[in-house]
Amino acid sequence: MQQLRESQKLALRELSYRCNLDHSKIGKIEKGRMNITLNTLFELSDALQVHPRDLFEFDVEQPVQVVAAAVAE
Repeated sequence: MQQLRESQKLALRELSYRCNLDHSKIGKIEKGRMNITLNTLFELSDALQVHPRDLFEFDVEQPVQVVAAAVAE
């Protein structure tokens, strides 16, 4: 999402005004530190004027932490 925002030359605060979200929340979302609801997803995609699926394109070069879950038998 940060790349989309920056490609449109939008500051965090500008995007926050467009979608009525706090700029600190948007920063946390961009850093992957916060989960969002579908409503927030649609607000962000509308503010960025992109399809919601475009917000799921991300840099896969960054390491991904995998957590194994125990399976109850």
